[in-house]
Amino acid sequence: MPNNNPITVDQLKSILDQFFNEKFGFLENILLKNKQLKEKIQILEERMDSIESYSRRNNIIVHGVPRQENENPLELALEICKTTGTEIESYEIDEAHRMPSRNREISPPFIIKLTNRFKKAEIMKNYKKKKITAEIWKGNSNNRIFFNDHLTKKKQEIFKKAKILWDNYLIWTREGTK
Repeated sequence: MPNNNPITVDQLKSILDQFFNEKFGFLENILLKNKQLKEKIQILEERMDSIESYSRRNNIIVHGVPRQENENPLELALEICKTTGTEIESYEIDEAHRMPSRNREISPPFIIKLTNRFKKAEIMKNYKKKKITAEIWKGNSNNRIFFNDHLTKKKQEIFKKAKILWDNYLIWTREGTK
């Protein structure tokens, strides 16, 4: 004999809730675990960026240095630093090399890793006082030579955003004074 008792909405809701919890209840755990893993990845990325920044703090990237035949990276680094007016010895340079580049038309940047940050600060200070061109440096080009800190990708992005904001601020203040 068929059951003629009608099912109430609350009973149907209860049956459907039980069904979905049995069949798809595991999804809540997966979503929670996914959220936890995303948070952990963000923390690890921040720690990695901090470690990279720390390892690069004694580095200087030099752009615009013409490529030379049979260049010796250590001698070139000493020459570049001395051009700024900084006295430096070879033991104060930990490492020096060109960065890899696919563009053969321009000289790739040159990295100088110094043994201490005080020498780096001195070189950067002297560089800012003295505008160095490749012509002054080697007598064969008129290009400017630029010294920069060796920033991580994340710090470069922050720096670019800050520069854009600063440039916009300068434009806004100039327009406001007209």
